[in-house]
Amino acid sequence: MLHTKTHNSIFARLFRCLIILISLSPLLFLVFNSLKSTRDYLLFPFSFPRGLTFENYYNYIFQFNGLHYWLNTLLVVTVSISFSLLIGSFCAFSLSLQSKSKAIPAIFILTSLFFLPDIIFIAPLYRIFAFIGATKGYLALILMYIRASFPPTVIFLYISMAKVSSDLYSSYMLDGASMYMVFFTQIPKICSFEICFIALYNSLSLFKDYTMALLFVASNNLATVNVAISRYLSMNNLDFPKYFAATIINLLPFIIYFLAVPIFFSKNDWDS
Repeated sequence: MLHTKTHNSIFARLFRCLIILISLSPLLFLVFNSLKSTRDYLLFPFSFPRGLTFENYYNYIFQFNGLHYWLNTLLVVTVSISFSLLIGSFCAFSLSLQSKSKAIPAIFILTSLFFLPDIIFIAPLYRIFAFIGATKGYLALILMYIRASFPPTVIFLYISMAKVSSDLYSSYMLDGASMYMVFFTQIPKICSFEICFIALYNSLSLFKDYTMALLFVASNNLATVNVAISRYLSMNNLDFPKYFAATIINLLPFIIYFLAVPIFFSKNDWDS
């Protein structure tokens, strides 16, 4: 019986390793081929690198100035998420103080907006922003990102705040605290996990955006990573090893996210 359990345990581990390997195979393909020369990639696309070269990374980072576009994206996403969290959490807090008969219709409308495709808003808003000159900088793109991240922020935080008893807020107010003091001092403590989660979720959603970044930023120097990487590919005549190296660098936020999830978002560890 013990022998059978040992075999089952070994089989289960091997199966998990196989699943992990299959899941990581696209990333490994990118990494291996980003370390090849163009000639080696064309001759041996599915083999290990015969000779490691970091020239593709050097070209993207220093010659193309790829980190500049990465910082552009980081700036836009950070500003957008900050405003979205501030406005969205305040709206969610206000809704949590209302009765469910008043809050549910607002949540239903936000849910509908969340599932509507962005193309519905892009066409009319682009004409407005282009007319007032907002596409010359980041203003138009930041406003579009706030609009995109606002519904999930309100919905997710409302679900969390609605579970908090109104008696808790009343006790703070009896101690002399205003609603604004409760919001800015207690809500970040009560909903710290939810705030961090929705911030990461929205950040990744905005970081992978291409369409809005292409349309709402007119300057090439202000382009985000996804727009820059498409231009980089066209400049290099489909030189895929260079494209793979650029992709690996731009995948860093997603890699960091999946490494951070088991560390920071274990509910038990967070509560402790």
